[in-house]
Amino acid sequence: MHGRSLLAAGCLECAGAYNASIVGMEREGLLDDPSYLAQLEQNDVLLRHENVFPFSTSLAAFEVRQLAALVLGPIHNLGDQNYHFVTGALDKEPERGCDSKCLFTSLVGTADSLVRPVSRDPAAEKSREARMQVKN
Repeated sequence: MHGRSLLAAGCLECAGAYNASIVGMEREGLLDDPSYLAQLEQNDVLLRHENVFPFSTSLAAFEVRQLAALVLGPIHNLGDQNYHFVTGALDKEPERGCDSKCLFTSLVGTADSLVRPVSRDPAAEKSREARMQVKN
């Protein structure tokens, strides 16, 4: 299947684009807590105050291009691409997949059927229950 790499390529954590510990801190609200941020060292990555919006929009455009390549071909697998903002270079990395000890490998292709991608949201659950009561 020519689109397999879109399902089975390395995960974001193995590619170095995702850090589970930072996600955990965000979920706990630590990154919005001034007392937590005050105790970090001055050169900590969390204190960079980076504006990621322009890079997020650029990423969205790359994702649309990947989808168009998958659907329209003739090259269905563009591979792992790394864009360098400062130089404007676009590197194509060889497909390397996940590390041997990756926790996410067993979840590929399962969507949300095995695990919840985020924790429970009591407010959302309450809102859904209220909507169901109105319908009934």
